[in-house]
Amino acid sequence: AIFSDITAQKKAETALREAAEHDQLTGLPNRSLIFEYTRHLLAAASRKHSRGAILFIDLDRFKPVNDQYGHEAGDELLRQVAKRMLACVRQEDMIGRIGGDEFVIVLPTTHKGYSAPTVAQHVVEALSRPFQLGAISVSISASIGISLYPQHGSDVDTLLHAADLAMYYAKESGRNGYHVYTPSLRHRAHTTSFIEAQLKEAFSNHRLLLHYQPVIDIKSSKMIGAEALLRLPSGAGEPIGPEHFIPVAESCGMIAHIGDWVAAEVCRQLVAWRALGLPPL
Repeated sequence: AIFSDITAQKKAETALREAAEHDQLTGLPNRSLIFEYTRHLLAAASRKHSRGAILFIDLDRFKPVNDQYGHEAGDELLRQVAKRMLACVRQEDMIGRIGGDEFVIVLPTTHKGYSAPTVAQHVVEALSRPFQLGAISVSISASIGISLYPQHGSDVDTLLHAADLAMYYAKESGRNGYHVYTPSLRHRAHTTSFIEAQLKEAFSNHRLLLHYQPVIDIKSSKMIGAEALLRLPSGAGEPIGPEHFIPVAESCGMIAHIGDWVAAEVCRQLVAWRALGLPPL
């Protein structure tokens, strides 16, 4: 007989597997393990005709903590966030970090006494309390999107995308809260993508429009100024109004460039009016 002790080899293999499947900072499952686990979960849920949910969590005001206090403080904050969220769920639920300040909670089963909104509310309340990072006390909040199985999808990608859309809506609605996915959010996302494409094309090709609305002094009936109104041309019909494209410009990082363009264009227009003999406004 030949005997060989492979304990060290097995420990090394286990350590490698753990490193490949878990986030090194928080110790939570990483993206690949979350996807693998959720696929098995959905297959089992389909056989048992059970219901589950996915919560997509994005931390509000995490970047200022990183910028102001450094990455070490940011890392410690993420570790404490992970611990608080673990205290909000059952042992059979999975919490994972998919990157940056984004987390996912997978609920294998839900019922009236343990619903996805209930869990989301617990997480919101837990993360709203101040965090102590050494001598520093910081406050953040969380925006959470919820997708439900099987109502909102039957595969991981669809459910995560739905939860992601709901999370963005929660963030735009004031943060520090949650929102359950509805089909209208998908249409809203398509509309936002269309407006963003139109905005980038119009800005690149100098097709943004400025209209000038006179400001009249009621006593003298004279024009004393003008308000510059920005409009985005649309391929069909009326231009797109600022109530639609300004939030998109802010979210995609174009608002500062558009502001610079408007200021320069207004100055150019004032010079042109003066050249025509109009009084200064």
